[in-house]
Amino acid sequence: MPRASKTAATAMRSAMAGVAQECVSHDTMFDQLISLLAKYPVVTLGHIMLLLPVVFGILRREYLNSVLVFVVIYFAIHFIEQCLLLYYVIYDKKTIGVQKGFLIFYTIIIARLFYISYRNSVKLRRIGLITCLLIGIVLLIDFQYNSFAFIGATLFRLLLIVFSLTYFNKILSENRVLRTIYHPMFWISSGFLIYGMGTFMTSLFTDYLLDATKTSDQTYGLFLTMAELLGIIQCVLVATGMWVSKFDQKNYINQR
Repeated sequence: MPRASKTAATAMRSAMAGVAQECVSHDTMFDQLISLLAKYPVVTLGHIMLLLPVVFGILRREYLNSVLVFVVIYFAIHFIEQCLLLYYVIYDKKTIGVQKGFLIFYTIIIARLFYISYRNSVKLRRIGLITCLLIGIVLLIDFQYNSFAFIGATLFRLLLIVFSLTYFNKILSENRVLRTIYHPMFWISSGFLIYGMGTFMTSLFTDYLLDATKTSDQTYGLFLTMAELLGIIQCVLVATGMWVSKFDQKNYINQR
């Protein structure tokens, strides 16, 4: 999430770090909203781009399997989360609990993706489900007892990386896909991998970046913009996967 003016920046960091502030008036809320959107256009674009996979999924809905449906649901919920976080930040409310709660929900979705995607590979399914279970347990403990934000953010990115790499391994080991560019999960896994690996190291310093006494607005804005650019790339790749789902129906060796 971005920060607007110096006052809004302080409120943003406080909200994201879990420090409650006093409520603001509707006029101030509107001013902060406009300031946020104007100061961080890349972040605004990143939020809007979360709808791209959803729109493409709806357009290609007749070709979507259960895996792709869950991916569409993931991005739809992610967009709702960002809108909710923006609302909380403007009203200077705590957002850390909301973020942690959504991370638990996202972990459940990825676990479901593992379960559906690896029906023919017991080994990969076990790896995925065990990873999701362990991360889910840590997230639940973190949600209940910890005030830091970096643990959940880092673990979820690790989960995206594991899912992507294991799926690439699945494609290579099974050797059933005729043309990879027409395989939706190739594009989706690529998007998850780029975003997960690109923001993994940054996520380790989430709490440091949210501390206004340790980092400047410029530094915070730089890392935020970089993360949003990676998020936009992810959305474009996932949307591409949704679009090519039409051509994946007969894209397997045993269907020739």
